[in-house]
Amino acid sequence: PTSSELKKVQFVSEEIGWAIGSWGTLIHTIDGGTSWNLQQSILDDICDISFIDDSCGWLIGVKFTGESYWGYPLGSGCLVNTKDGGDSWQVQTELNGITTAQFSVFFVDKNIGWATFTPSDNTVVDIVYLIQKRVL
Repeated sequence: PTSSELKKVQFVSEEIGWAIGSWGTLIHTIDGGTSWNLQQSILDDICDISFIDDSCGWLIGVKFTGESYWGYPLGSGCLVNTKDGGDSWQVQTELNGITTAQFSVFFVDKNIGWATFTPSDNTVVDIVYLIQKRVL
């Protein structure tokens, strides 16, 4: 259902999975990949995905502001989460002033996960966040 380049695929069972791609592409399957449906994301560029079951997951990436710096789009690095399988997303963490960067996210359960952020200009060494959620 998309012409975007896909970056990563994650399945939480034999049937249920998601894939992320360029420019905020998010697709979902409930039949083992036979068919895929587009889902809406609040991110303009998705860098990584981590689902722990068929309803609870996280995306990390960038929301663009519409401004640019030396030709690079400015935005906010964001960690977002869903509790309904990707039908809606809520911002969990936002880092302003991002041009391009590398992001990773991994959760082991609903309460404990890690998110990493590496600015593309290498002005800051990797920042690693341990996220402990009290309530989801």
